[in-house]
Amino acid sequence: MRSNLALSIIISILVHALIVVLLVVNIDFSKPEKPKDISQNLIKAKVIDPTKLPSNGRRGAQLKKADKQKEQALIAQKKAKKQEELKREREAKIKERLAQEKKRVEEKKAVQKRIALEKKKKAELEKKRLEEEKKKKVELEKKRLEAEKKKKAELEKKRLEEEKRKKAQEEKKRLEEEKKKKALEEAKKKKALEEQKKRALEKELADAENDIIDELLPEGKGPANGSNQAVEEAMRYGALVKANIEENWRIDPQMVGKKVTVSIEIKPNGTIFNEECSGNNQVCESALRAVEFIGTLPPPPPTCTDCKKIILTMTPHL
Repeated sequence: MRSNLALSIIISILVHALIVVLLVVNIDFSKPEKPKDISQNLIKAKVIDPTKLPSNGRRGAQLKKADKQKEQALIAQKKAKKQEELKREREAKIKERLAQEKKRVEEKKAVQKRIALEKKKKAELEKKRLEEEKKKKVELEKKRLEAEKKKKAELEKKRLEEEKRKKAQEEKKRLEEEKKKKALEEAKKKKALEEQKKRALEKELADAENDIIDELLPEGKGPANGSNQAVEEAMRYGALVKANIEENWRIDPQMVGKKVTVSIEIKPNGTIFNEECSGNNQVCESALRAVEFIGTLPPPPPTCTDCKKIILTMTPHL
């Protein structure tokens, strides 16, 4: 728009400059004037009878004057006509020049318009190309960032999984070590308890054997009065019976330390009958329930005549 306006201003200036030049060289652009009527200056011819003309030299002078005036009028007429033709020619040339200049300006405008359109089209194509290039760059950058983000996420996930696995291994190892340590401590405690129980059982068995010996042997009699083998059989079987009763005996803390005497008879097949108890009623009831629960003991040795009736002195222990 600005270039077209500037071009119009330049053309207007050139046209005005051309008009001024034509004015300077006395070119009249105004409407051609009518040729003056020169008939006024002409001498009207009149047919004169030669017989009536003066015969002297005055007539010749008048004729010459009339001819000269007529000639001058014709010259003036020709000159006016020529000036009119020149004026028309000049006007035609000016019109032609103006038309040519207008055509040149229009052609120049058309060229400029075509160039502007091509430039605009080129700019639009360049803009579109840049936008496409920018779009591709944005998409590539987006894909790159997404791939980088995904890679980082995978690495972070892998790192966390590895860290979790290591922690799990460490925790598992710690728990195994702790479990192993605890198992060792438990084993030690269990072994110590078993040793303690074993010693207590050995003591109880020894005490039971002594009690059985005291109970089975008549008062004032010792091993010398009978077979050592029979005594040992009676002691072993008596210890077995006592161990079975204690294993099935449900002891209340209030019964601890209260001694009772349990008497049972045993059939050859091990069946218990005629069970009796003397001492603390609560302890006796508990001991008899244990005997009843057992019902049948291992059969006594056939050679043990003293194993048919067993009398035990028992004291509850927790």
